Amino acid sequence: MSAILLTLIIFAFICAGMLLGVILRSLLPERHLSEESRNMVTIGMGIVATMAAIATGLFVQGAQENFRDQRANIIEMGAKIVLIDKLLKDYGPEADGVRAVLREGVERTKDQLWPKDRSRGAEMESDDAKSETLYYSILSLKPATDAQRSIRDEAVSLSYDLAEGRAALVMAQTKVAPGAFLFVIGVIVFWFVAIFFSFGLYAPTNATVVSTLVVAALAVALALFIIMELNTPFRGLLRMPSGPIVEALAHISG
Repeated sequence: MSAILLTLIIFAFICAGMLLGVILRSLLPERHLSEESRNMVTIGMGIVATMAAIATGLFVQGAQENFRDQRANIIEMGAKIVLIDKLLKDYGPEADGVRAVLREGVERTKDQLWPKDRSRGAEMESDDAKSETLYYSILSLKPATDAQRSIRDEAVSLSYDLAEGRAALVMAQTKVAPGAFLFVIGVIVFWFVAIFFSFGLYAPTNATVVSTLVVAALAVALALFIIMELNTPFRGLLRMPSGPIVEALAHISG
């Protein structure tokens, strides 16, 4: 289910909770709508609102850190790609074939992470043979001088780090316990539905109040949308920018 569709469903549930409160208000005896009852409901919903705010804040922070960590990994991979290509260029014409292997691997990774069809998400292959091709290609070089040997050893180390970064991206694309994630989102949505139910139960039903509550419900739904988008940085609208890898590819193709 896409984040946009799920956001619309969340918005509808919150608005339905508010509407249910408005309907129930006309059916309840007057004693349930007294000032004392309103105060107790306000206290109870204050507790729920606090928990919902804390949980939402923690989720936003965790999603932001996930996005930031993966972006840092992409930038680091781009830098290592450029450095490996420079080392191979310094090695000499004997490494031209290895440079071609490097370019092919970078192009394949770019096409997997940022497919031309934006409706598709990233689909990183976990084929170890392909990801290790560069490593073994560099290792197969036969240095004739100490300088070439030093360059080869440094390139081997960097290619290992590059393969490690790619493996981290593959693991990041694995959907870890999506049921648990949706369950927590569902709990947070339930809290907000309860809060807006209390709003509908006691708030006056004029246009200004209703419009304000609808905007507030939309703000809550969008906050949860941001959480879902940041947790899938290579899918959806808030997609990870491809700049570092594109720049690295342009540099090594020059």
